[in-house]
Amino acid sequence: MIQSLAREKGNIVARLERLRLANGEPMMFETRYIREDLFPGILKEDLSGSLWEVFNRKYHYKPVRHSQSIKIAKISAEKASLLTIRSGSNVFLIKGVTYGEGDIPLECEESYYRSDKYDLAFEALIEE
Repeated sequence: MIQSLAREKGNIVARLERLRLANGEPMMFETRYIREDLFPGILKEDLSGSLWEVFNRKYHYKPVRHSQSIKIAKISAEKASLLTIRSGSNVFLIKGVTYGEGDIPLECEESYYRSDKYDLAFEALIEE
């Protein structure tokens, strides 16, 4: 996953970990890897809201595409304690890469969603 950000030798990648809450309850734990060559000083910004909004507003990089994969995984004891669930519980593990114009990779993610709090639904547009 990080390899997609390090296409060119010398790219520096920042690591951001966030525990996402809903009404004070832990819902998701995410790790984001962000290209510091495109977003210098990103970890000094207020990142409590939308990361993509910060990319656009502060750095003028607009995400245009996000590729994700989803699977069921067992959560580690450390992450389970953050989400207030039992170690080894099933969670949704979502991995993805966000791209800007010109198919430039901006950041990638690895997120653990509580499967007892989320329902995932998908829709596909079928073109003839």
